[in-house]
Amino acid sequence: MVDGGIRQPRTVKAVRRFFAIHEGESNIHQIHVWMNDYKQSGLRHGCTMQRLSNILSKSAEFTKTGEIIVNTGLSQYKADIYKLTEEE
Repeated sequence: MVDGGIRQPRTVKAVRRFFAIHEGESNIHQIHVWMNDYKQSGLRHGCTMQRLSNILSKSAEFTKTGEIIVNTGLSQYKADIYKLTEEE
């Protein structure tokens, strides 16, 4: 697939690389932390949460599998869980 028509091909490649290393499902915050580590993702300026969310939700390469509630002690928030779409 040619980046699904998304305009940030390097960021999409970095997300693919994340899922190649971390097989299975991951929540969006785990992906975001990995994307903003230059040594792992290779993205010089990292990735905003909004950009990552748009890529994961609009690209057919990634599938939302559910939500998890994260409790930080002071607050709670929902985090979407994604995985690579299996090819048939």
